[in-house]
Amino acid sequence: MKRDAQQTAKLSKAEYKRLAEALRVKLVNAQYDLKDENTSVIILLAGNDLPGCEEFIDVLQEWVDVRYVDTRAFRLPTEEEQQHPPMWRYWQAMPRNGRIAVFYGAWIMNLVLEVEQKKIAEGELEKRLLRLSGLENLLLHDNRKVLKIWLHASEDDLKKRLKKYRKNPDSELYVGQNFEFIYKLYKRSQPVIEKLHHLLNDEIAWQWVDGSDKRTRNITIAQRILALLESDAKPANASSATKLFRPARQNYLGKVDVNSNIENKVYKEKLKQAQLRLKHTMLAAKNAGVTPILAFEGWDAAGKGGVIRRITQSISAWSYRAVPIAAPTPEEMKYHYLWRFWKHIPRAGKVLIFDRTWYGRVLVERVEGFAKEVEWQRAYEEINDFEAQLVDANCCVLKFWLHIDAEEQMKRFKQREQTEYKKYKITEEDYRNREKWQDYESAVNDMVELTSTKVAPWHLVAANDKRFARIEVMETLIRELEVFIEKAVHSRR
Repeated sequence: MKRDAQQTAKLSKAEYKRLAEALRVKLVNAQYDLKDENTSVIILLAGNDLPGCEEFIDVLQEWVDVRYVDTRAFRLPTEEEQQHPPMWRYWQAMPRNGRIAVFYGAWIMNLVLEVEQKKIAEGELEKRLLRLSGLENLLLHDNRKVLKIWLHASEDDLKKRLKKYRKNPDSELYVGQNFEFIYKLYKRSQPVIEKLHHLLNDEIAWQWVDGSDKRTRNITIAQRILALLESDAKPANASSATKLFRPARQNYLGKVDVNSNIENKVYKEKLKQAQLRLKHTMLAAKNAGVTPILAFEGWDAAGKGGVIRRITQSISAWSYRAVPIAAPTPEEMKYHYLWRFWKHIPRAGKVLIFDRTWYGRVLVERVEGFAKEVEWQRAYEEINDFEAQLVDANCCVLKFWLHIDAEEQMKRFKQREQTEYKKYKITEEDYRNREKWQDYESAVNDMVELTSTKVAPWHLVAANDKRFARIEVMETLIRELEVFIEKAVHSRR
C-alpha cells in the first residue's frame, strides 16, 4: 500500500467551502455524462478509519445525484451469502453501465474480518486473494472504472474519538455501538492488513488517504472520484489476451460416434432405473450441501430439451430451477457477460440447469462476431476461473455437449416444421447457422480443449439417437455426482 503522505495539511473552512462547491458541480456533470457511457464506476472504500468511510459516504450522497449511485456495505457474510460462493454477493451488487457503485468495506475488509474472527482457514486466504485480484482484472478488461480508497486513521486519533464517543454516544452517528469494536479491531487487525496488502495484486493499487482532517479527507477522495469519472476507460493489458489463445490440436467432435444407439425396450428399462437412482442421488446431494449445476450445450435440435425433461421428471419441482439462455437482453448487456449467470447461482443443495450457458461467449458470440477477438479469447480463462469458484463452493459443475451430424439436424428441422407444437423452434437463423457449421466445429473443439478442466471436464454425448443421449447423460450425471458427494462428505469429516 503506497502512502502519499504521513500527515495531510488541514483545510480552513473557507477553503473547504470553495473547493467543495466547485467539486459538487463537476461531480454531478461527470455523473450525468457517465449515464450515456458504456462503462460503470466502482468505488471501494475501506481502511482502519471505518467511521471516516461512513462519514464520507454521507458527504458524497449530498454532492451527487443519489438516484444513479448504488451504495452497499459489506460486512461478514450473512447466512444467505454463506450458502453461495464467496464472490456471489459482489456480483449481485455490480452496477450496470452508466451507474456508480460505492462498496463500503469490500473486499479486503471482508477478508480482514473473516481472518481476524477465524471465519476463513489460513490455507484458503491466498486462494481468496487470487480470486479478488482476478475479479479486479476482469472488471478492468470489461471497461469498468475501479477506484480503491484506503482511509487511514492513527491509533491516537481513534483513541480520541472513542473517548468522545464514550462521553456522548450520539456524537458518532455513523458507527454507533460498533465504535468500541472498531477500536479493539484496530490493533488486532494490523498484521492481517499488512499481509493482505502485500499479497494483493496492485493492478489497481489502493490509494492511501489520511483521515485525520475531515475536510481534507472529503476533498481528496472526491477529487480522485472526479478524476476517475473524467478518465477514459481502457482495458488493462488488453492485447496480452491474444497470446494466451492456441487453437485446438485435436478434433474432439470427430471422435464422437454420433450413430451410437439403443433399442427402445432397453431404453425404457434403463430410463426407469436411471430416474430412480437420480432421485436418490439428488436427495443425497441436498443432504450433503452439494449444489449440482448442469450445463447443456449442443447443436440446434440436438435434443437438449428432451434430456432436461427426463432429468427434471426425476426430482421434485421445488428443488431445481431450469434456466433457458437466449441472446442477452439490452439490460443484461449493460453488465459483464458472466453477471447474468452469477445471479442465478442458488443456495447450497439446490439444482440449477442451464439450457445454453456462458459458453455462448466462445461459440455464437465468437463465430457471429458479437464479441471482439480479444474478448472471446480472454473468456476461456475467465470461464475456467468462474467454474473453479463454483466447485470450490461445493457446486458440482457438469457440462454436456450433445453432438449430432448435419444430416440428422436437417432431418429434425423438417420434422419440427411439420409438428404443430414444435414449429416455434425453427427460425431462419437456424438454417443460416448451418452455413457456418465448420466455424462452429472449430469453436467447439477449441472450447473443449481450453475449458475441459480437472474440476469441470466436458462430456461429449452422441445424440443422433435421442434415447441413447438421454441415458448417456443421466448415467454420467449420476456417476459424477456420486463421486463429488463422496468427496464433499469426506472433506467434512
